[in-house]
Amino acid sequence: MREYLSSLLLAGALLLVVFGESVAHPQTQLTGLESPPSQPIVPKQQSSIIQPSRMDRPLRLSVTVDDESFLQVKEGERIKEGDVITDNRRERDRLTQQRKSISLRIQNLKDKAIYTPFEPKSPIPSKPLPPAIFSEEEAAISHAQLRLVHAQSVLAAHTALLKGENPEKRAIVDKAEAALKSAQQKIERQQQTMKSMQEMKLQDEILQHESAKLKQLNEELKVAQSELDSAKAQLQDKGVEQQQQLQQLQIAVQIAEAELKRLNRADNDSRTTYLLCRFCR
Repeated sequence: MREYLSSLLLAGALLLVVFGESVAHPQTQLTGLESPPSQPIVPKQQSSIIQPSRMDRPLRLSVTVDDESFLQVKEGERIKEGDVITDNRRERDRLTQQRKSISLRIQNLKDKAIYTPFEPKSPIPSKPLPPAIFSEEEAAISHAQLRLVHAQSVLAAHTALLKGENPEKRAIVDKAEAALKSAQQKIERQQQTMKSMQEMKLQDEILQHESAKLKQLNEELKVAQSELDSAKAQLQDKGVEQQQQLQQLQIAVQIAEAELKRLNRADNDSRTTYLLCRFCR
C-alpha cells in the first residue's frame, strides 16, 4: 500500500511539471550589423522529460534583436508554446511586397507573346565585276614619266652652266679690270714724265699742265675702280641667281619623282582592291 501511494505522488508531480506554465525573462542585446529575422521567433518545445532537480526553476530565454520594438513580450511576462517573441514587421512587409512585385514581373513576362522570328531571305546573287580598266591610271603614269624625264634633261643641260660663272658678267668684269690696269699704267707713265721734267727744270707752265693731266688720270682711275667693283657685284649677284635657278630645277625633278611614285602606288592599290573584290565574290 505504501509503495502504491509513493507511485501516485511521483506521477502527480511529473504531471504538474509537464503541464505547468513557464516564465520568460528575455535579455535584450542591440546590434546594427546582423539583419533582422524575416520570420517570428517562437520558443522551441521543451522536452517533456525534466530532471527532478530543475522542476522549480523558471525557463530563461536570451534573444538578440536590432530594435527593442521588435520584441512582442515584456520581461517577466508568462509565455506558452506558440507565442511570438520577436517580429520585424516592417522588414517582413517589405520583403513580402518585393516578392509580390517580382512574381508579378515574372507573370507579365510569361503572359507576353513571343513572336517567331522571320526566316532569313536568301541573299541576292551578286553580279560579276566588270573587267578592270586602268587606262586612266596608265595614262597618268606615262605623263608623269615624261615630266620626270624632261625635268631631268633640263637639269642636266643647265647644271654645268649654272654652277659656273656667267660669261657675260665675267666679260664685263674682265673689261673693267683691263680699264683699271690701263689707267694705272697711264698714271705711272705720267708720273715718270713729270719726274723727268722736274729734273730738266722745265718751265712752270709746262709742269702745271702735266700736273693737271696727272690729276685727270687719277679721276679716270677712280672711275675705272668703281666700274670694276660694280661689275664684280653684278657677277656675284648673277651667281646667287644661278644657284637659285639650279635649286628650282632640282626641286622640279624631286616633285616629278614624287608624283610618279604616288601614281604608281595608287595604281597598285587599285589593282589590289580589284583582285580582292573578285576573290571575295
